[in-house]
Amino acid sequence: MTSAAPTPSRASRCGLPLVYAALAVVLWASWRYDHSRLGFAARATRDSPVTAAAMGIDIVWVKSFTFGVGAAIAALGGVLRAHYILVQGPEDMGFFVSVGFLIFVVFGGSYTFWGPLFGGMALTILPELLRFSAKDRFIIYGALLTVMVIIRPQGLITRVPTGAAPRWFGGRRRAPTSV
Repeated sequence: MTSAAPTPSRASRCGLPLVYAALAVVLWASWRYDHSRLGFAARATRDSPVTAAAMGIDIVWVKSFTFGVGAAIAALGGVLRAHYILVQGPEDMGFFVSVGFLIFVVFGGSYTFWGPLFGGMALTILPELLRFSAKDRFIIYGALLTVMVIIRPQGLITRVPTGAAPRWFGGRRRAPTSV
């Protein structure tokens, strides 16, 4: 008599620690990049390429290097996913999966290190929390995303400009006027 439970494959047994190790390395490297001179140059290039070029930053090199780093991280994620799934097809990474990744970034905030990470975690957990309402789950999910884009178009987690007080609905606090 054989057991009905499938035996775990070698990939599922050794894959998760490898994913966690890769995640830790990528998060550490991303944080170091964000706080390095190159990270500051990338932010300056994103905010104002003309000003960055005037300050002596080679904007073509910074954009190319940043694109290469992002592509390497995406490739590592694809390799780890293929190792875990074992059979990869074009339908596994279709248009809607790419749109989902974009929504993670928009929801969390694209100008920070933690924004896309938080957006991805929140929007991955949210459908599981809404599982009690199978019919209304996607309506609630879509309504939350719509309200988020209207109320906080810059995302949940943003960089606060120097001298500005953080506020939930964005903007700076105005100095009190004397009458």
